[in-house]
Amino acid sequence: MTASVAEAPSAAITTSSTGGPGTIGQQSVETSQLLAAIERSKVLDSATFKQLEKLVSEGKFNKADLAVFAKLASNAQAGRGSPAAEMDSQQLKEAISGLVINAADPNQINQGMHASCTAVAMMRDLARNDTASFIHMGLQLLERGHMLAKNNEKVEINTTALKSSLEDPTRKFDKCDIFERVFAASLIGHAVGPGAKYDHQTGSTTGTMGGAFINGLVGLTPSQYCRISTLLKGEQQTVVNGDAAKEVLNKGQQLPLIVDIRWNQSGKDANHAILVTKIENGRIYYENPHGSASLDKDGPPGRRSEGGKGLESMPVAEFMARVNRVVVPVSDKAPALTANSDEVLQGIIASTRDGGGATVHMDPAVHLISGGKKNDIQDLTIKELYDLAEQFNDKIPLVIQERERRKRVSILPVEPEDLGRVARIEGSPLFRPLKTT
Repeated sequence: MTASVAEAPSAAITTSSTGGPGTIGQQSVETSQLLAAIERSKVLDSATFKQLEKLVSEGKFNKADLAVFAKLASNAQAGRGSPAAEMDSQQLKEAISGLVINAADPNQINQGMHASCTAVAMMRDLARNDTASFIHMGLQLLERGHMLAKNNEKVEINTTALKSSLEDPTRKFDKCDIFERVFAASLIGHAVGPGAKYDHQTGSTTGTMGGAFINGLVGLTPSQYCRISTLLKGEQQTVVNGDAAKEVLNKGQQLPLIVDIRWNQSGKDANHAILVTKIENGRIYYENPHGSASLDKDGPPGRRSEGGKGLESMPVAEFMARVNRVVVPVSDKAPALTANSDEVLQGIIASTRDGGGATVHMDPAVHLISGGKKNDIQDLTIKELYDLAEQFNDKIPLVIQERERRKRVSILPVEPEDLGRVARIEGSPLFRPLKTT
């Protein structure tokens, strides 16, 4: 499906085939001139520029969008950045480069340690199977600070993604580039609804969801991730589960499909979203947004790599035994999913009311720090809590919240051997203890 025509940008770069003046962004300017102007801006390295040329030659990057790209390249070169997206010139340069890299090779789109599998899996699907729309939507975010999705809903940019530190300090996992962070964070922020606020820096959402206040939700519930799929597909999406989900997969008529499966043996993040691409010779082939064998060491048995980042397969029997849900278009057999009919969301709401506290899904970093034994930051010992802060700087805000909570309830005091670490971490500019009432 081809993306709609972008609005003509108001800013201008001057060029022409003879070196004379001409305005980029007008339909009369040839594609070759746009490419020449982008190349001269030097915001893309040579390898990325060749990827851009290939996308253009394949018809995946139309002229109107290329004009927007040229405008953004000019702004980055001139040090103007993108005020609408709250990006400085360096961030904008990295973002437009990331857009090209991800569109040219969707295998580069990976979540790493961040709990954003659903959005990232759907991004991989869009980038691979509807590249023009992926480019168009991404450019809207970078130029205007919002995008109109296929169902005409307006999605605002999530700027906390610009502050994220998503690269694992142990360098075991893939780095999420700035474009991927912004796109994924914007999708997740829209999915949780207008009453809640998603913070990509901490990977958690706080606010009203399904009529209840939920504090610190990590991950998405089925009705929320169906909202993302509806945005990207242009028609209302829902989920089927149980035998109906297996039947959809066995037919293989609607592939690729977003599938929610049980990934680990325990923990709320045992559930993981992947993109199933084919079923062949007794194996199910899929794209795994983890993009890392190291992160998947506790995953299902029988998996094997199929060459690219995140490209894997699994025996059909093992896969089918783990299927939770499959995302499909709404139909008579698959009714629309609402917050009220979302069993996962309603379960979270019930547990929040019963416990009177935060609801936090399993955090992969917590899982790693505890040697795979714990899923929730509240279960960590003081030593593990500060291990988390030191090894994953983006988790410092959550460590702050947890430490303040423990102060209020007078549990797990700091041991003497941890005092030096406490002082060092609290010296971080990110460490600002919360005010208590």
